This record gives sequence, structure tokens and C-alpha cells, in this order.
Amino acid sequence: MWRAGITGQSVRIRILSHRKVGTSWLLLWVSVGILVGTYAALYALGFTGFEWFVVGLCFSFVALLNRTYVGVALAVCGGLLIGLCNGGNQLVQQSAYEPLIGQEITAQGRVTEDPSYDSEGDLRFRLKDVRIQDREIAGELWVATSDRVDIKRSDDVTVTGRLSTGFGTIPAALFRADVRQLERQDYADVARDTRDWFADGIREGVREPEASLGSGFLLGQKTALPEKLDQELRLLGLTHIVVASGYNLSILVRYGRRLFSRISRFTGLAASSAMVLGFANITGFSPS
Repeated sequence: MWRAGITGQSVRIRILSHRKVGTSWLLLWVSVGILVGTYAALYALGFTGFEWFVVGLCFSFVALLNRTYVGVALAVCGGLLIGLCNGGNQLVQQSAYEPLIGQEITAQGRVTEDPSYDSEGDLRFRLKDVRIQDREIAGELWVATSDRVDIKRSDDVTVTGRLSTGFGTIPAALFRADVRQLERQDYADVARDTRDWFADGIREGVREPEASLGSGFLLGQKTALPEKLDQELRLLGLTHIVVASGYNLSILVRYGRRLFSRISRFTGLAASSAMVLGFANITGFSPS
């Protein structure tokens, strides 16, 4: 009787190990693992290497292929490793800026994405590849300035100001910075140049402010808005509508699937993915 109970239990375990789990549930468990791992990075150090991130991705990919209860365990482990790696790197970036908080500094860096204006008209942008006192520092630097300068994505900028504690995933910030130097290299950002060339063509055929507003909807080029229209949008709290949103991506995906799915499903998927990546590269990888 005892042997029969053991046999029945092993059969149930075998059935559970082969029962299929939905892909959405596996993605949920990966997300849960990432959240737990990011919080656990406060107490578990040593997972900052890129190899841990790769191992976490491999575990998550195998889990999505397996799609069983064993895959759930792999999904959680993969998410934990990704979260530990991400959280550990964020802590490393914050520790690099901490000794400089409160000091007047001069920082050089490259603009990561299109600048934007806040409700008071200050220009805001983020810098990567930051150098402070001729020393490279990991992580991005958030900058706000009242200087009226024509800053674009991928420009090399030198700013000065008092360094303050950052927010969110930004380790440090300069809230009242002065722009000392601006350099724009040729062919540094071909996608940006292509977008600006296309936007200039729109302005030749469409009058303002409709041309700039359309460029904002289509290409996310919100810094080119006329000053009057920009002030009116900020006054009404509608500046968020002048972005290239996810709806643009859904149009590209549907178009790619309809055009190329007749060849094969893989071709449709590949074409849609290429269109999405190309569009994101042109407009910038902003959250919107």
C-alpha cells in the first residue's frame, strides 16, 4: 500500500511536469522574478556582470520554449538573475556619483534622446558616456537648463552646475546647468539626420504650425514646434500628445504582416520587427 502511494505520487508529479503552461503566465513569472531580483540586489551583491544577464535571458528563453511547470521555475530563476544584474548595476552607478553630490562640476557627454521642454520652458535632456573631471562615470546624467540652445540627439555637450541627487533610474542630475560647449559631428546619427530631412520636406509643402505638429505626431519631433504653439500646449497640459506613440508601431506591424505574411509567417514577423526597429531608431527609443 505504501509503495502504491509512492507510485501514485510520482505519477502526479510526472503529469504536472508535462502539463502545458500559457506563454502569458510564463512572462508573468519572469516579470515577478525581475521585480524580486531588483529589490534583492540591495542585499545580494556580485551579480553586476553582463554574463548574469545573459544567463537570465537564456533561462527565460528556455522557459518559453518548455512551457511546463518546470519552465515556471526556469522563468522565475531567469527573472531573478536579470533583476539582480539590473539592480546591481544601478547601485554601482549611484555609488560613482555620490562623492560628487553638492559640488560644482563640469560634465561632458552625448545626448541620448531628443530634448524636451518642461512647463517653465527649461530644456531637459539626458547625457550618456559621461566624463567628470576627466574621469568616465557609468550611468546617465539628467540635465535641465534655461539656455536657449539648439541641442539635438547625439550631440556632444559640455555643461556646468551643482550636482544633485537623481531620481528613478537616473543616478544624478543638474537642475540649473549652463551649457558651455556644443559639438555636432557629421554622420554621428544618420537616423536623426534622415528624420530631420524628412521633416524639412514636410515644412516645404505644409504651412506652420500644422507642419511641425504633424512632424511631432509622426516622428516625435516635438522640439521643433513654434514657440507660440509650444506654450499653448504646455499651458493646456497637452505636450504629451506630440510624441511618436505605440499606435504608430501597431500600424507598421499590421502593414508588415499584411504585406509579407503571404510569403510566410516568419517573413511577416521579420518584416514587422525590422520596421519597428527602424522606426524606433529614427524617432528615438523614448518610453512613448
